[in-house]
Amino acid sequence: MKTKLLKLLALLFAGVMFSGCHGEEKKEIITCKPENFKEKISSLESGGTYNVAVKGTVSNYNSFIKNVQAALSQDKSVKIYLDLSETEGLKTFNSAASNLLGISLPASIKELNYNSLKGKNLRYVDFPKGNQYYTVVDKNSIYNTKYKSLIAVLQTAKELDVPEGTNSIEGFVIYYLNSLEKVSLPSTITQIQVGNFDYCNNLTSVTGKINTSSIYSIFEECPNLKLVDLRGSTFKDVDSCFLGLGKVQVKLPETVERIYSSFNGLADTEITLPKNVSCIIKSFEKTELSDIKLPENLKELVHSFNNCSKLKTIEFGENLELLLGGFDSCAELKSITLPASIKRITPECMIIGKDPVKRSEWNFNIDLEDKTKWFYMSEKRVYDLGVSYNVILEKPVESEILSSPEALGNFVNNLKTAEGIKENDKIYGDSYQINGIWKNGYDIYVHGYDYYR
Repeated sequence: MKTKLLKLLALLFAGVMFSGCHGEEKKEIITCKPENFKEKISSLESGGTYNVAVKGTVSNYNSFIKNVQAALSQDKSVKIYLDLSETEGLKTFNSAASNLLGISLPASIKELNYNSLKGKNLRYVDFPKGNQYYTVVDKNSIYNTKYKSLIAVLQTAKELDVPEGTNSIEGFVIYYLNSLEKVSLPSTITQIQVGNFDYCNNLTSVTGKINTSSIYSIFEECPNLKLVDLRGSTFKDVDSCFLGLGKVQVKLPETVERIYSSFNGLADTEITLPKNVSCIIKSFEKTELSDIKLPENLKELVHSFNNCSKLKTIEFGENLELLLGGFDSCAELKSITLPASIKRITPECMIIGKDPVKRSEWNFNIDLEDKTKWFYMSEKRVYDLGVSYNVILEKPVESEILSSPEALGNFVNNLKTAEGIKENDKIYGDSYQINGIWKNGYDIYVHGYDYYR
């Protein structure tokens, strides 16, 4: 009885060993030399799944790779698990073939990148004989051993747990991975290059504590992303991130100080901005936010919250100094109240190094906690020794206007741009453009048109 049971278990084990993933049959191993690969694949019966092992020296690896690509494309119903581990001379490899189901690479491989293994059905990659340049984790991700960087992730990967000790993620690695659902990042990450966490349709969460100085051009167009939790990280700048996402909860570290061109095109996002954020530029545009509370330490708000059709209320902190542009086409925003700390208010500014901006149209009332000693520019035509020029004078805003939020809103929105430079008590010429209103003591001549990078 015991002998029969052992035989039955052996048969069952053999059945498992020779069955492919998802119940596909993997037949006996077919071997060939590199130069005969295409011919061998051509001889295989359509619709089958095969183990193919290539053995021998690859004399010209570029020609061999082309032959592999051509062979796999001639009949896509032929599915291949390809073993190249016993070849010699193969220094690189790449394939996007949908019928390549698995790949074993040789120790001779020296060059791989994010685009090397893009087959949508590729289920594993490994180095059976090891490799001094690359390491594979969970059979779905490849790391550069020397630089400790993540360089490639398979299209079929569902979860990515980046191991502790990884220093960086190279550009466009976590990109268009539509099977990927969850990513966890280690504290050893010091750099995430552009194009990561972009266009991953089924990605739902990214978590981790990273030690980068900034994050730039990541997290874009992931419609099912629900959670980004990076609390405990160390970065100070968020630039061109969190664009075109769905309803996502974003948790940033308390170290964040500056936000540029981020959080644009969002659905009803849940976000609590860190208290140390002091500058927000060209962010939160075309969102579905209905209300938001800005950080207590925010000092500069520049050309943000444009085209937010549902925005009704915004709460400013007690340290805001500059409100420059923004809030254009916010039909539901009827009134704003600005703290006593505010020094400059204008619907217009210029941003260097960013996309051109237009003058905002403000259709809301402006209430000031401090209604004293506000100024604007007024110009008149004068003649001096036969020369005609514009003199631009600093004038106080009338108290009647300052005391009425509706009147002040209309006044600021309708102010014309004044042009000029300071000379003694006059301003003339066209070197600066000065607009809006400012508090007594704010040096408008130094700041001019308010240039921001």
